[in-house]
Amino acid sequence: MINKQCKLHEMSYRAKIWTFAAICFSTFTMGISNGFLGPGVLELSKAFNTDIATISKAFTVIIITYTLGTIAGGIIFNYINRELGTSIFLVTIGIGTILSPIAPSILLFFCTVGLVSFGSAGCNTSQTVWILEMFQTKATPFISSLHTAHALGSFLSPLIMRPFLPDENVYIRKNNSQSNFIFGEIGTKNGTLGNGTLGVSTVDIQKQVYILYIPFLIGGVLVILSAFLILLMYWIRKYEKPISTLNETKIKKSSRTRTVLLVFLTIISLGTYQGMQVITIQFMPSFSYFTETKLTQAEGALLVSGLIGTFTIGRVIGIFLVLKIHPEIILLCNIILTILGNTLLIFTNSSSNMLWGACIILGFGFSTVQPLFYGYLGKHIKFSNLIGAIVIGSTGSLAAVYPICLGNQIETNPIILTHINYISIATCTITFIMIYFITNRTSSSSSLVINETEIKKIERLEVSVMVPLKPES
Repeated sequence: MINKQCKLHEMSYRAKIWTFAAICFSTFTMGISNGFLGPGVLELSKAFNTDIATISKAFTVIIITYTLGTIAGGIIFNYINRELGTSIFLVTIGIGTILSPIAPSILLFFCTVGLVSFGSAGCNTSQTVWILEMFQTKATPFISSLHTAHALGSFLSPLIMRPFLPDENVYIRKNNSQSNFIFGEIGTKNGTLGNGTLGVSTVDIQKQVYILYIPFLIGGVLVILSAFLILLMYWIRKYEKPISTLNETKIKKSSRTRTVLLVFLTIISLGTYQGMQVITIQFMPSFSYFTETKLTQAEGALLVSGLIGTFTIGRVIGIFLVLKIHPEIILLCNIILTILGNTLLIFTNSSSNMLWGACIILGFGFSTVQPLFYGYLGKHIKFSNLIGAIVIGSTGSLAAVYPICLGNQIETNPIILTHINYISIATCTITFIMIYFITNRTSSSSSLVINETEIKKIERLEVSVMVPLKPES
């Protein structure tokens, strides 16, 4: 009876691939939408007549709304169809993206950023668990492909933004002696221009804001389009959660203490990794802007595209590597590359070539960590909506603390970015080593139990064969 029910709810492989493709497209559009804030942070600070430290308070809003989004996702998807719920979250992202640059006040800007964060959290919770449900123990390459799609969108985002950013080295900084804000060029005294006048007029700022609206509009429309694609799938074939086949796989029911410990260590490890990745990508334009390299905003956006480009290439390569190489070895290579790239950032000085080299190495170092973690965890515990919401929400919230800590320092002490990264690398490495030893110890015990069970079955079979058959009358 159970086998018949499994066949009724089991999707065909072709249906799984089409569903996976739609999920990847929505993730790709999310990557585009979420990638605008980093390259546009300087222009947004001018648009709202504030400085980077103030505009970075948006990340506090991101923490709160991302946490609420994961909680909502963990609850909602227990009661409504994944396609419907994901579409709602995607539309929320699209609306928030479109409204962000034209918000009439900094408070409403924070609200639009909150909408994007809330929707992204709900979608992340849905998509990760969705793929683990469909592909179960074979989900690792598909999780890698999902994150590759997001990385590809993030790579295109600065390229879409670059034509709409100014090439001049003009920035905004709060005047300590006055209540207003002043504009200036890199290297000038007290943030003023050489002639002591303001470098940008109000008319120029308004014009630049309307120009900046174009890439945000493109990103928002693409996300809403992906929502309609998910809805089309719902209309063609409603997704039904497959009946668990845990007993037919190598995944064994683990103790509650072990599951809680693995989830906790994963949150710490992934949270510190994501925080390091977020501040490196989001603040790289500002880092290159306020260090001795003094790149323009447009050049900084191009630099981020290079970082995310290698990040995307690394994830594409990781899809195939994970089929041949143990994930522990790949993660070790990621850690080594991240340490090397972060070290190069310290010694960039005024060399833009060395800065480019550091970003390329960091892109490869960041590339496969997150999908490997989810794939690895999915092989050792049952990844339910609740666990998915806890892991994704907690790691996202922990990562969102990083920009808040760095936002107040990036203008005056940009090198602190590398110090935070070193601490994150050490934390991520130690916690994953603990996860590795816990899972390998329990896996070995499970293998012994399985072997003993199989031996008993063989013994019973041999006994039954040795019993003489009753002769026919």
